[in-house]
Amino acid sequence: MLDEPGPGQTPLTDEQKTGLLLPLSTQAELNAAEADSIAKARTWAIVRSRPLSSAQVLREEWLKRLHKRMFDSVWKWAGTYRQTDVNIGNVFWPQVPAAMREALDDATFWVDLREENEMMAVEVAVRVQHKLVAVHPFPNGNGRWSRLVADLLMHSQGARPLSWGGGVNLQAQGDTRSTYLAAIYAADNGDFRDLIAFAQS
Repeated sequence: MLDEPGPGQTPLTDEQKTGLLLPLSTQAELNAAEADSIAKARTWAIVRSRPLSSAQVLREEWLKRLHKRMFDSVWKWAGTYRQTDVNIGNVFWPQVPAAMREALDDATFWVDLREENEMMAVEVAVRVQHKLVAVHPFPNGNGRWSRLVADLLMHSQGARPLSWGGGVNLQAQGDTRSTYLAAIYAADNGDFRDLIAFAQS
């Protein structure tokens, strides 16, 4: 039986649970299966014959493909926008496509500022991560997906990926996750300082 989600995690609906592709019975088994799939997706995205540009990373269809790569060995709905409302964010599910377009317009604007040396690469990546996770476009996995997007934006600028709390599993309850969520909530109110610091910690 999968455990109940903790604070800041999206609970799975019965419909989503039926989308499991593997015979998993515990949260630990699910976490391990997802972690393995995500690691393969990270390698696929970063180790390429041609490095990704920022513009490629911010293409909507590519972002769906990235989520699918991250979770398609575990979930049938990987890479597909949610069709239910969630307890995180304030975007109703029919508005997700429009909200994603707006988020990617903002992200492109921030990347342009970065290229004009008016924003640092880390601030751009963190703002994009925050904007995407606020939309919460997929049924689950949005935090991990948006953090990988931020890392890929850093990579596209020739910078190192962010550490996001030193590589601690942010799915697990604890002080590191609490610090991350507090930084997300501060960014919701326009203060990105803690989230930028956490991303580099």
